[in-house]
Amino acid sequence: MNLSISNLNSPRFYVSRIWSEIKTIYLKGIAFAIFVILSLLFCQPTSSHPLETIPLDSWVYPVLEQLYTQKLFPKLHSSLKPYTRGEIAAYLMELEKLQQENRLTLTKSQTWLIDKLKDEFSYEISTLMENSPAASVKYNLNPALFYYSAQDKKPVRGKFKLGGSYQYSNQFLFKLKGVIDTQAEKDPQFFGRKWKKNLTGHLDQAYLHWETKYVKILFGRDNQNWSPTLGDGLLFSGKSPALDQIRLSMQLGYFRFSYFSSVLDKIFDPDSGSFANRYLSAHSLNFKHPKGIELGLSETVIYGGINRSVELYYLNPILPYYLEQFNQNTPDNILWSLTFDLSFWKDKEFYGELLIDDFQYDFKSEPHQIGYLLGTRLANLLNRDGSYLNLEYRRIGFWVYGADISWNRFLYHDRNLGSVLGPDTDLIRGSFLYNLRKDFSLQFSAGYRRKGEGKIDMVYPSPLPAVSKFPSGVVEKTSVFEILGVFQPDAKFKIDLGLQLQSRKNISNIADKNIRGEFSLNLRIEYNFWKEKGI
Repeated sequence: MNLSISNLNSPRFYVSRIWSEIKTIYLKGIAFAIFVILSLLFCQPTSSHPLETIPLDSWVYPVLEQLYTQKLFPKLHSSLKPYTRGEIAAYLMELEKLQQENRLTLTKSQTWLIDKLKDEFSYEISTLMENSPAASVKYNLNPALFYYSAQDKKPVRGKFKLGGSYQYSNQFLFKLKGVIDTQAEKDPQFFGRKWKKNLTGHLDQAYLHWETKYVKILFGRDNQNWSPTLGDGLLFSGKSPALDQIRLSMQLGYFRFSYFSSVLDKIFDPDSGSFANRYLSAHSLNFKHPKGIELGLSETVIYGGINRSVELYYLNPILPYYLEQFNQNTPDNILWSLTFDLSFWKDKEFYGELLIDDFQYDFKSEPHQIGYLLGTRLANLLNRDGSYLNLEYRRIGFWVYGADISWNRFLYHDRNLGSVLGPDTDLIRGSFLYNLRKDFSLQFSAGYRRKGEGKIDMVYPSPLPAVSKFPSGVVEKTSVFEILGVFQPDAKFKIDLGLQLQSRKNISNIADKNIRGEFSLNLRIEYNFWKEKGI
């Protein structure tokens, strides 16, 4: 049934929608309660959840990045995230074995970082050593407090993460995690509505995860980053709201094949007065050699339409979408990504990503829509143990991520699935980190961004014209300098205190709308308490 605009504005429509959401949440809660009760009745004890994925905002990733540059995790596929807890625990066990055999000697700063990781993954390490196949329940309580002095009206923000998981043997896991937040609308990963008293809440992880020797299958809600950078990848950066999906990966030697498919949000089409369905499928082939070379090729398709259903040929994990889209004569949006990560040399790493949006095989009908990222990481500069430098430059063309048909745009709930920078922009950024002590590090960072007038949701002509100026029109320019101190005595407790100086010119692409020399003090206090219990 098609919905008109008058239907959308009627009180009955909103009451029906709210009641539907309440029923959905209620049924999910009952299902989860029944699941836990059955688990308590029929399962045996253990103490680890190695199949659980590590959230992309975890402190673990920057630490792994530092150690990866120093060649301590040579088997890790750095361009395919999230990692699982068991995966990292297994790598830590390999490092421990090398130390015992006197084949590896860690520096002082490396020991500090490894010890924190061992603290974080102590349950997983213990269980993998014992090879225990039994079951357990785990729960997480993770409160965090934020203070931003630049926000005069609401400088204080509170966030509370609450999660639980159940693992049956070493092959099956169920995970559910939600967030209650006082200012979730400032988070690009959030999609939802405000509750009473300005609170918001959403579930950002809810999945079943099954694993065999060669294949992993995840069904449910989770996020992913298919880029060699943590900051902001071009294809899937992990900065958008988590997708409801079916995801699988398969490891064969040095190769890892990854695939997922998702149903995206519907959007209203004013021309037809109806909602258009939207879908996404993506697959990636990644090669990683322990000597220090990683190469990846990914392909993504966004498609949909009024009353259009899921296409079986796009559910095929190994079918080339570009060829099939051409043969089916459908106006679907195909994006390609090529990544590389070179870490042949100790303490040196070079990486990059090339994004191609709607490749033109004749090289003349339209200009190629391209974005690219180049970066380097250098550790132990001038033989200073614990020092770490990261430099990045990214540039995204005018037409990237958009489409001439609204439902084919690279968006999910109005957030870009790729880089948060969006099209018609570039950014150069550098950061220098120094681990002064086991519990304290100091970081200096600077960035300069230019943003033109191009936007994802603008009307696209066909064929696309070449854009002579980059960035286009009135260019917004932003400079940021920051000093950040991080106090982290163990895996659970962390305090970040930063002083930031920001200047902006031509804000929102409006000429002479400027802010110069704005200082802000940023504070984050976080404690992560978790408990695992055999049942």
